[in-house]
Amino acid sequence: MEGPRITLVGAGAAAWSLACGLRTAGLPVALWSRRAEAARDLAQRARATAPDGAGELRAVPELGDALAGADVVLLAVSDRAVGEVAARVAAALAGGHRPAVLHTSGYHGVEPLAPARAAGCAVGGLHPLRPLVADVATDWAGGWFAVVGDEAAAARARELADRLGAHVLALAPGERAKHAYHAGAALLSNGAVGLFDAALACLARAGLGRDEARAALADLLAANVEHLRRLPPERALTGPAARGADRVVAGHLEALGDDAEVARLYRAVTEYLLGLARASGRLGEDGAADVRRVLS
Repeated sequence: MEGPRITLVGAGAAAWSLACGLRTAGLPVALWSRRAEAARDLAQRARATAPDGAGELRAVPELGDALAGADVVLLAVSDRAVGEVAARVAAALAGGHRPAVLHTSGYHGVEPLAPARAAGCAVGGLHPLRPLVADVATDWAGGWFAVVGDEAAAARARELADRLGAHVLALAPGERAKHAYHAGAALLSNGAVGLFDAALACLARAGLGRDEARAALADLLAANVEHLRRLPPERALTGPAARGADRVVAGHLEALGDDAEVARLYRAVTEYLLGLARASGRLGEDGAADVRRVLS
């Protein structure tokens, strides 16, 4: 089954992950970057990872040539560059050719794509809800993409997600909705990494080596993820905050006494968890008050 022809703009982690995924899905991809050598390098590395029967992936040095015949232009560039690159794409389109123009920014709605819309293109966003790391393979199957935009552009975005075997989150229109979505995604994805690092520091105080501690904590985190697949957060919550165990919290803070940053993080997270435990009805106000006195 033939699919849409893609022009992928960018050469960073998002471009890498999408280039590999789209090519594996059998879609032809023309890759362009402001630094031609970066596009050539990405294309060469991505071609080496795809299975037999994958779609064509070629680096194209001129933007106008890369856009020729494209059904979808996918801007996998930094948040601050979306508007500028959209303007360059609009200026480089030939004749009446008007592909759908999508960006992969988690933060932006469609406003930065105004130059492409003014040129007559349908515009939208396709944000991968995945932590993307350069040169680390991304398994898109069963993943999620957030979609915003014009009806025609959103349809193209859903088509790409479907070709990658992923699900779609259809966001409410407007920049504010996109910002709220991205705040939640960043809080969980990036926040989990920060909490993991802080937890490693705590286990180091217990005399554990970093590799051993990392393996144990990764298993603990994975178990929580499995619980959260089946349970709402208030039911998945365990630990001293959920029980109102003020003496345990006090002991934790004493152990962290000379690590002000981790102790401050511990206090902030515990305060939030008290609210979650209270809202679930599992913790009474007196128990929450006892823990808050320890936190203050």
